Amino acid sequence: MSEQIFEKPYVQKKRLGQLFRFIFRPLLIAIVVLVIGGIGCYYVYGSLSAGWARLNGYILYVENDTLDFGTISADQTRTGVFRLRNLSQQPVIILGAEADCSCVQSADLPLTVSPGTVIDFPVTFYSSQKDEGSLVRRQLLLNLNVDQPITMLVVRAKVVSN
Repeated sequence: MSEQIFEKPYVQKKRLGQLFRFIFRPLLIAIVVLVIGGIGCYYVYGSLSAGWARLNGYILYVENDTLDFGTISADQTRTGVFRLRNLSQQPVIILGAEADCSCVQSADLPLTVSPGTVIDFPVTFYSSQKDEGSLVRRQLLLNLNVDQPITMLVVRAKVVSN
């Protein structure tokens, strides 16, 4: 009977050791790898989201993919800026920008984004009487000289009467 008393704490320590070896140690290693990877990603790409975009095949990263002009009057013009970052080691050329309506116009194109730099890409929104009383959401697709997933920019505003 005395042998059974001494055996239980040993078995419990053995189970805790196995638990640490098979669960906690790999979890700790994964956390350390994620932290080091996040620091490296931040150092190389400037932010974690830019690093994630690069891992997903993006070369040109849009820091703010939506411009919200808030409430504007009909027949009013507003200009906003998208911030674009080149994540590659080669220049990226924005060849064109296709909007889903003529109410959104982009900067003069083509536009070159140097490697590792951030540029401001101005976009102008023209509200009209027909948009009055509605929340307008327009899309602008960028055409680039590189192969990457579709780069879509969104412009939105609530148009009210004068």
